[in-house]
Amino acid sequence: MDISARKQNEDALRRANETLEARVRERTRELERAQRLARFGSWSWTVEGDRVEWTEELYRMHGLDPAGPPPSYSEHSQLFVPESWARLQAAVSATLAGADGYDLELEFLRRDGSRGVMRGYGEAERSADGTVRKLRGTAQDVTEQRTAERLLEEQRNLLELVLEHTVAGYWDWRPAEGRGYLSPAFKRMFGYEDHEIENVREAWRSLLHPDDLTSQQRIYDEHVATRGAVPFANEARYRHKDGSTVWILARGRVIEWSADGRPTRMVGCHIDITARKESEERLQKLSDRLALATRAGRVGIWDWDLVRDALIWDDAMFELYGRSRVDFPLTPAAWREALHPDDRARAGEETRRACEDGADYSTEFRAFLPDGSVRHIKAQALVQCDAAGQPVRMIGTNWDVTARRQIEEELRATTARLEASNRELSTFSYSVSHDLRAPLRGIDGWSLALLEDCAAQLDDRGRRYLGLVRSEAQRMGELIDGLLRLSRVTQSELRYTETDLSARAEEAAERLRQRDPQRVVAITIAPNLVVSGDADLLDVVLQNLLENAWKFTSRTTRARIEVGAESNTPDPTIFVRDNGAGFDPSFVSRLFAPFHRLHGAVDFPGNGIGLATVQRIIQRHGGRVWAESKPDAGATFYFSLPAPAPPSKGSSVPLTADQAQPG
Repeated sequence: MDISARKQNEDALRRANETLEARVRERTRELERAQRLARFGSWSWTVEGDRVEWTEELYRMHGLDPAGPPPSYSEHSQLFVPESWARLQAAVSATLAGADGYDLELEFLRRDGSRGVMRGYGEAERSADGTVRKLRGTAQDVTEQRTAERLLEEQRNLLELVLEHTVAGYWDWRPAEGRGYLSPAFKRMFGYEDHEIENVREAWRSLLHPDDLTSQQRIYDEHVATRGAVPFANEARYRHKDGSTVWILARGRVIEWSADGRPTRMVGCHIDITARKESEERLQKLSDRLALATRAGRVGIWDWDLVRDALIWDDAMFELYGRSRVDFPLTPAAWREALHPDDRARAGEETRRACEDGADYSTEFRAFLPDGSVRHIKAQALVQCDAAGQPVRMIGTNWDVTARRQIEEELRATTARLEASNRELSTFSYSVSHDLRAPLRGIDGWSLALLEDCAAQLDDRGRRYLGLVRSEAQRMGELIDGLLRLSRVTQSELRYTETDLSARAEEAAERLRQRDPQRVVAITIAPNLVVSGDADLLDVVLQNLLENAWKFTSRTTRARIEVGAESNTPDPTIFVRDNGAGFDPSFVSRLFAPFHRLHGAVDFPGNGIGLATVQRIIQRHGGRVWAESKPDAGATFYFSLPAPAPPSKGSSVPLTADQAQPG
């Protein structure tokens, strides 16, 4: 039988196994070298049989001979200080009982009696039924690291003593680990005690304002990318514990780098600059308000150095004079040439006088713009003097008052037209008073003569017709009188005094009683209704409103009229209320129009002028008048007037809510 092929396969398999074993040995040696460099060892403990296996680094860590057998689990008690051994036993017991594993930092003993610190990690390997078959884990010697940290802590404590009474906080950061050190002074800047903030990256990020995270990261990246050539320095906002904002100036530097150029340690400090930032913010707000005000008012600002005869204009000044920085020589002489020829001498003299006297400067002049238009300009300035009292500087403003000037001209023209119109109205009133009333008196008089002298020749119809002629002529006369009164109300000048409306209302009510003595009307007038206004015109208001109430209660049993004031109103509000005929509120818009009546003349005679007169008078006082009513439920007329000025000593007490109630 030919077995050549089998032999070849066996040789190939053998060579493959040898190659694999060589690779395993090489990887094992590499792992051992790595563990030795990292001072990192691994172990396993088979529970059944108490069999322990160590890597060489664990032997070296404890100072034992790698050729000897590893200690049993119980013998480990000789390898740790009592406190660490107790903690390790508790962790192992918990893992055997079902815990996932443990991660501890333990103080161990070496063969020569010295001590070290290790970081120990262990986990359980379980069978299918959950029974722990084996524990395996790692141990790393971190003695040198902990020693360095202790020395660093001592340095930090020394630095804390230096920074204790300053506004600076110190930090020491390990970027790769995301951990570091934030000094107590750092944390106090934000209202926290040392134990309240963990020294981790997330805690720092939670303090930093979200809007400043990007810029902070960019500056850090530039610092790292340039190996520190670009300094790490920035201003950022942080959140205080009480919710306020703390401004911080942060400065730092990477002081340790890894072999591949990555930062491994960075130190720096934070300085609280909140007070400075708040001052800058207040200053900026003032500057922004000034800029907004100057733009909104088209105000230009100029600065004249009197010593060097140097003039500075802002952009608004060039716009105001229609000039550009390129072609306008910015000198006092050039400015004077830009003025209207008729204003140059005066403006120059006023400027010279302000400079000599050190007095403030305020004037108006006209400027010629390059397009030939004229602009009216208002100028104001302050003069600054040196220690000897000599003027050295003028700072001022210019703004365009052309529109105001035009409005003033239009107002003067409008005033002139109104005055002419008033004169024409006065002439018309005179004509109405004399030219129209005379024929009406003639019609009335001749009709009366005809009735008296020729009554026998007239039948009842004729006499009735003549009576109607006389009645209509008299009504026309009343309308003319009403128009004249309305005209005088519009034209007369207001003379403000403190006016006691209570007393005026009493007088008006007494006149009504005397004119119609057979009527019985209960009139109630609140005391101390004192307002500021034209006494004569307000007397007309009360007379008209009370006559109106008197008239429309003429068919009411137990008629009542009340004069009082509303409480809780910004301006004094007076009312006249009755329980008479009332009116339909849907027609209230016609109530104050001249000659408009809501009731027939047969039922309630009148000419429709009274309420129109009331409205004109109240409106001239800056107030308003309105009414509320329902048919057959009475009416209430209100009028409000601006609040009176404080009374002089000994004068009547102004209207108050308590005093305004009917008495």
